[in-house]
Amino acid sequence: MPLTLNWQSDGAVACIALIVYATGVFTACVALGSKVQGLRRLLPSAVLWHLIVFLFLSLWVLPFYAAQTGLDAYGYHHEGIRLANAIRAGHFEEVSLGLGTAAVPVITAILYTPFGGDIYGMLFFCSALSLLSAVIIIKAFAKSYDTVSGSRYYYYILFLPSIAMWTSTPGKDSIVAFGIALIAYGVATAFKNGLVRGLLPLCCGLTLVAAIRIHIALVLIVAAAAAALWPQIGSQRKSRRGMAALLIGMISILVPITASFVGLRELTAASAVERQFEFGDKTSSGGSAFDQDSSSDRSLAHIPIGMWNLLARPYPWEAHNPNVALAAAENILIFWLLACALGSARHVWSSVRANRYLLFCTFTAVCLLMILSPFRNAGTISRERVQILPFLLAVVLARNVKRRLPSRIFQRNHVEQWRKSQTSYGFPYGSVGHYDVLNRVLRKGDRRL
Repeated sequence: MPLTLNWQSDGAVACIALIVYATGVFTACVALGSKVQGLRRLLPSAVLWHLIVFLFLSLWVLPFYAAQTGLDAYGYHHEGIRLANAIRAGHFEEVSLGLGTAAVPVITAILYTPFGGDIYGMLFFCSALSLLSAVIIIKAFAKSYDTVSGSRYYYYILFLPSIAMWTSTPGKDSIVAFGIALIAYGVATAFKNGLVRGLLPLCCGLTLVAAIRIHIALVLIVAAAAAALWPQIGSQRKSRRGMAALLIGMISILVPITASFVGLRELTAASAVERQFEFGDKTSSGGSAFDQDSSSDRSLAHIPIGMWNLLARPYPWEAHNPNVALAAAENILIFWLLACALGSARHVWSSVRANRYLLFCTFTAVCLLMILSPFRNAGTISRERVQILPFLLAVVLARNVKRRLPSRIFQRNHVEQWRKSQTSYGFPYGSVGHYDVLNRVLRKGDRRL
């Protein structure tokens, strides 16, 4: 197997330009991540990890699959170079705008237009973009969920192999991951600081995701609207009706476009489920396919089985190459985290219902699990699951919040001093624990306890 990718290239200048782009992205990662408590010390290791992933992809994964089955990235790269040459020559009529796969070469061409394209430079740039996506979604988590240190969540988002590998591959996954991160940050900012501040990243991320996977964009907007309408959030009982109204307006625009894009015959649940299973049937071939004899099962009872497959497959005994073995090992880790969360279900629910961002993560994870459940190919499952993991992990790690505090804390502290402090007993101002203490102080009265 060759260790090089003899793909079309515009030369050393194009490669150097893309490396310069990537260096700027890495610099942005450091600038954004250094503002998040607990993330700054992880950034050097995260940069090194993504450089290792870049070498692994460029020297092993892409050459291996290019020689075996071919790659979508090959078509995106070559079509991107062709469109970039057409744009530089002024032949804009050759650039056709469309949703889905057709949008990827256009986005690639925009990046290639100034100095040209090179696959190794593009891989390096996508590795940097992968780290930026991880930093942005961590920043969203830290902005809206500052009750306890999120270092465990930071580790999983930065160093989980499937997230780093798939989002570092040129094509749909790297672009969609970046868009999802922007949407998550926009939603977190809107819940924390108001809709106006979160509108720019929300719209930018929505545009990127909708251009390639509009059904995923629709799920994210529906989840954000549902979280905004949730009536009771800790001691803040008002719903965000203005934000919900805007999101519902976006939903009304996206629904008919999504229905046309995915080929729904009619806007009914039965038609959506039928089309969902038709997409799943297309993945039931290849060396990583499983349950090929269940293609005739179109009942709703198959959806929970598909959700299980999405989280559990491939099993360790199904590993026939190092990539599948790595995915199987990762599944064991995910199930261990889910088991721990089930053991602390009361704390998880207490944290989720008191935090709008965690509600958004919960709705997103559940909806994506249902929508992506018909896939019956281990490779496809591993790739699609990357869109779910940032939201699922945010929920299962929410059990770290302990809302109940020992009553003896009121015997050592002055109420007025506590009210002026930005933190109280390890709970930052505005967090779930902060409101829990505040409610108990108000119930006891303003006494010098």
